[in-house]
Amino acid sequence: MESFRNPFALVLPILLAALGCGLFEGASDWGAKRMDVYSQALDVAQGSSDVTEKIGPSLAVGWPVRLSRGLTDQGNDVEMEIPISGRISSGYIHVLGKKQSGVWMITNLYVTQRLASGVVTTIYKK
Repeated sequence: MESFRNPFALVLPILLAALGCGLFEGASDWGAKRMDVYSQALDVAQGSSDVTEKIGPSLAVGWPVRLSRGLTDQGNDVEMEIPISGRISSGYIHVLGKKQSGVWMITNLYVTQRLASGVVTTIYKK
């Protein structure tokens, strides 16, 4: 008896896993962009003369925005990594935030730039 292998039986689980990961990343990205900390971080970065000088005057947000949340006794914590690019180069906004009494506040923020050599350097810190 000859066994028959359907190539779609092997490919289908891989495609479904990739689709699931993509949907999860998209949902995470969408959720991050709705948070106050996200918009606050973009405002800080766009208002920085260092970021404007090294990355460019108008920032474009890339994909995906990495988001990590935590719940502590003191409130909600969030950590985000927001990819940005401009006319000059690209980089990331790294932000830590805390929600206390219903209000999100940035507790730490820094912007990094990826140089053509592959080196990552911090160009702004708040």
